Amino acid sequence: FVICACGADTLGMPTDMPSMPLMPLMDKQEIPEADGKVSLPSFHIIGRWDPVRWWSSSLAELYRDTPGPKVLHYTNEGHELPMSLARDHEFRDKLKSFLMPFTVGD
Repeated sequence: FVICACGADTLGMPTDMPSMPLMPLMDKQEIPEADGKVSLPSFHIIGRWDPVRWWSSSLAELYRDTPGPKVLHYTNEGHELPMSLARDHEFRDKLKSFLMPFTVGD
């Protein structure tokens, strides 16, 4: 599984846009799936006020809904993961539900 927090789809970036440090632009040929979609369960954390949230939404679209869930959680924040997420019951419930199939035992 993968958890993406404020992730960015560099495949969807315009080719003339300079890449951000440590985020090289990727070529679609680097994605192994024939349709360019990733077959992994994914949990995406996106800030409603993030000025580049469309990159995160575009990244989420690169993941299939199967073989596992694709969960999107929107925070009421920008491009950050605030400590208040630890007290966000909706977030905790979504994350717990997402991780449940991957836990061993009780």
